[in-house]
Amino acid sequence: MEEQKIGKILEKGESTFRNGAGGAICGGVVSKSVFDSDPWAYMMACYMDDDKFEQYVSLKKEGKDKEATVFFNNNAKSAI
Repeated sequence: MEEQKIGKILEKGESTFRNGAGGAICGGVVSKSVFDSDPWAYMMACYMDDDKFEQYVSLKKEGKDKEATVFFNNNAKSAI
């Protein structure tokens, strides 16, 4: 089974739109309160309830990528 790539954790105010040599890429992960603050700005991202988002960020910072992936798959909602 191919491992799913998960978007970057977006900082407050950071856009889901990126330009680079490969063109535009959308994605990322934000908390629900950030998503709700401006849904159009965060379209094409995933979001989690605020408390779940904090747990996810903590797992990522601790380098627990496998646990973070499972947590993401169980708690993230897509705004695509």
